[in-house]
Order: sequence, then structure tokens, then C-alpha cells
Amino acid sequence: MKHKEYKAMVTDRHDGEKSMVVFKAKSKKDFIEQMGYNGYSVYYGLVEETDVYDWIMDNTNGDVEGWPTYRKMAIKAIKAEEV
Repeated sequence: MKHKEYKAMVTDRHDGEKSMVVFKAKSKKDFIEQMGYNGYSVYYGLVEETDVYDWIMDNTNGDVEGWPTYRKMAIKAIKAEEV
């Protein structure tokens, strides 16, 4: 299975510091597990492939409530750019 690059905002469990993390993983679930093993907590709903995450952050206000809609918009826009 090919690894994909995922991106998310994570919180360090030891000091509460927030960081942006980019990491190659087999799946979103694997990404979250790896972050957990490394002492971070991740909000599952806000983990995306890097290009989708970047599109959302560049083109929306990134509010959590709108994230499912933004994800659909990002995927559609990225596919349109590939054509």
C-alpha cells in the first residue's frame, strides 16, 4: 500500500503545545495512531491529506463546524485543477 502525506494540528500531551504536523502514513487511522505513539493528541475529523488540508486553510476560515463541507469543496476543486 502506498503511503499518503497527511496533515493536522496536534496537541502535545505533556505541555499542551499545539503544532502543525505533516507525516506519511498508510491511512488516516495510521496517522492518528502514530501521532498518539509520539505523545500527541489529534482531532480525528480534522486530519486530511496535505493538499486537501492546505486548500481548506487557504480558501476558508477553517472553522470546525464547516470542515465536512470544506473537505468536499477542496476535493472537487483539486480534481478540477488536475484536468
